[in-house]
Amino acid sequence: MTPVKSAYSRVHGVFAARRDAAHATAESGQALVFALIVVLIMSLLPAIVLMSLNQEMPLASEAVTSESALAAAEAGIQEYSNLMDQYPGYYTYAAHAGGATPANDPGPPALPGGNNLALGAWQSITPSNPPESFTYYPDYSELSQAQSTANPFGGNVLLVITGKAGIGKTTQYRRIEAAFSLSGVITDVYFSNFEQPGVQDLDQWQNTYQGGGCQPNGSGCSLITSSTSNSSHEYDEATVTTPCAGAVCYAPSEPMATALCQYDAVQVNTFIDWYSTNVSPITPQPGYPGFDTSTPYSAANPYYGPWYGSFPDPSNPSSYQFGVAPTSGSTNNGDSSACLTNYWITGDTFNGPVYSNDMLTTCGSPAFTANPGLQTSVPKTFFFPAEKTAGGKLIGWPGAQAPILNTTGSGPAYISYPRGYIQDPWSDGSCGSPDAPSFSDPQSPRLGISQPLPPANQALIGEVENGSVAGCVYTGPTMIRFTYTAGKETMVVWSPLTKDTYGTAAACGAVAGSGPKDLCGGTACTGTPGTVGSNTQVISSTIQSATTDFAQVAVTTPEVIVVQNAPSAAVDPNNYWNLGCALPTTAATCLPNAEASATVAGCIDPWVNPDSGASITDTGTCLAGDAIISGAVGAQITLSASNDVVLARSVVYGCAVNANGTYQSTLTNCAASSNVLGIIALNDIWMSRPWNPATNNMAPPCADDTDLAAASVAWTNMVPNCTVVNPTVDAATAALTGFFEVEYWREGDASGKTLTFNGSDAVNDSGQFGVFGGGGLSKGYLLTLNYDPRLIADPPPQYLPATDGVWNEVGWVTCADTTPNPDTAGYPSGNPDCIPLAGSYPP
Repeated sequence: MTPVKSAYSRVHGVFAARRDAAHATAESGQALVFALIVVLIMSLLPAIVLMSLNQEMPLASEAVTSESALAAAEAGIQEYSNLMDQYPGYYTYAAHAGGATPANDPGPPALPGGNNLALGAWQSITPSNPPESFTYYPDYSELSQAQSTANPFGGNVLLVITGKAGIGKTTQYRRIEAAFSLSGVITDVYFSNFEQPGVQDLDQWQNTYQGGGCQPNGSGCSLITSSTSNSSHEYDEATVTTPCAGAVCYAPSEPMATALCQYDAVQVNTFIDWYSTNVSPITPQPGYPGFDTSTPYSAANPYYGPWYGSFPDPSNPSSYQFGVAPTSGSTNNGDSSACLTNYWITGDTFNGPVYSNDMLTTCGSPAFTANPGLQTSVPKTFFFPAEKTAGGKLIGWPGAQAPILNTTGSGPAYISYPRGYIQDPWSDGSCGSPDAPSFSDPQSPRLGISQPLPPANQALIGEVENGSVAGCVYTGPTMIRFTYTAGKETMVVWSPLTKDTYGTAAACGAVAGSGPKDLCGGTACTGTPGTVGSNTQVISSTIQSATTDFAQVAVTTPEVIVVQNAPSAAVDPNNYWNLGCALPTTAATCLPNAEASATVAGCIDPWVNPDSGASITDTGTCLAGDAIISGAVGAQITLSASNDVVLARSVVYGCAVNANGTYQSTLTNCAASSNVLGIIALNDIWMSRPWNPATNNMAPPCADDTDLAAASVAWTNMVPNCTVVNPTVDAATAALTGFFEVEYWREGDASGKTLTFNGSDAVNDSGQFGVFGGGGLSKGYLLTLNYDPRLIADPPPQYLPATDGVWNEVGWVTCADTTPNPDTAGYPSGNPDCIPLAGSYPP
């Protein structure tokens, strides 16, 4: 058995060896094939990669160039927005080759701000790689239309922008359609930061009268202070600063008016909480949460908003400054409020959007007819604490809706949400019925909107002086009567402290003192004879009686009129009043043009009541940049005063005046006119209403208020010396740190009737227009405000930058059609096709 087995094993081994050899030969061949394949692949790979790159790189390059074209279009949006902010009515300039021709004037020179190639041609962006440029086409056909669900573009300017990037065949185009909407105080018929008077409103804070008013029979009125006891009057917060309790002082130290009152409804009144904790406990007033519970206010039990209640006298905390301490169970705290309340009453009408960062206080039924009607910055989600009094009455805070059970799981047991306006905080029934404002807008009041009022600045003065803005500079108290006759606008100017108006003039004559008038009314060259630019001009106003003392200034182009405080810089040509003169400047030798009247005491400021000699504001050194204006404006003008503006008479548009110089109707006659006026006061704006406290008499009615013909101009119809009946103000007005107020609003009667605004009124602090009783007006004026929609389409010159108005990009989309617009001849059919925005607005 064994040999057989051995033989078999040998045979098997031979076959196995041959088999392995065969396998080895086959594998070697396959390896060679594989190696050859690998070599082939490696040799072909660069070509394949290169081919792929050649295919992908144009796609990548195209994408990059397309994004660059989109960026160029976006740059065009920003440029056009900036141009609209700087130049009123810029959107009226249509697309033409070279971009130099406006739609409303066939033959002007270059565009405002210089030529604009983007209007009809390509504006290059440098540096850029790849090369970028843009062109655009404005459409303002919707600007005069009302915005609605069916017309979402109403009130907007539309702009189609095409961006281009690349060179030759690599050029890519992207087209965008953008919508621009104007924002700022010029879009509101009324705007306020605070509905309480500011510290500087002395006519509200400090001029309070003994015994509740002036005495009859000519015995006059007397001012009282917080030291007077047993008198019901307003606290003179304007002159009293916040107190200390031993070593613990309220911080920051500020006037009581600010510490007590400058709050909106959602702010904790930290002064009340501090005073109640550190000086004298203050308990809730009648009609307030917690009344009758004797729980003093504190940081843990805060008071919200202005202080509407009585207030303990800081010098004697045991006595109340207004009447007596609240009585338990009382429901009426009267009008003895530490914070003055400016009411909007029955008969006041707002025909336009109203906005406040505060909440308006109403009594009766003022009417809000616009949509939107009333907007405030109070958030909808803020809830006012509410609770039951000891008598079981459920009470919420002023301005709140009816209290309800609090189911939020935190805060007081009962809450109430803001209403958006404050009804009479004392709910004493004196406002009549109905005691609620009327709204045409079903969503009013609209809560939670934010809108600013810019801080005061003096930028316009420098811009006019350096010639970058067309206009005139007048110095110190200045009166201007606007006249519009036979289609021509003229300013009659009295400005005795003005030496250099910065108005353009030809060279002086061969002799100093000779030469032509400048464009702002200067009458004599006082610089180097025969030299342009070195001369200064003097307004020749020396006495108050002769018409020949007024400068006659023609207005032919949009202008900015600046009335500045008398400067103190030695190098300023208008500082001559200060040379060798001690302040106050009451001597005629210091003010060569001063009035000789003893009533005015050497001061040239004409803001005085001829009967009493009392000035509207403190004349001080008589050097403030105060503007006194009246008349008919038949041009495009912005007037900016470094101090106050007073309206001596009505100020109306020339388009509202007939051929006889008589006022007709702004709303009817001016819809298609370019007449527009901006009035900017860095402090306050006053409506003249003279009152003689010595005789208790108002000034007689103005017989010449609507007589606006040029021939009627005289000193007597320029100074504020009469009561304007049913005055009209056609303007966009802004009191950047102060108020618009009627002079002596608390005196006399209601014979002044209604003050009508056609435009917009923006104030930092709410002013007073009159006094009401029993729900109706008893003194001063009612108020009707009509928004002028032309202000959006054609704002006054430089008004937007001065009041923080800007054109906002409210939405844009990339158009589906990116086919280029390669030439400058315009778009097919004159209007680019960019439909998608209609289905995507708002963005």
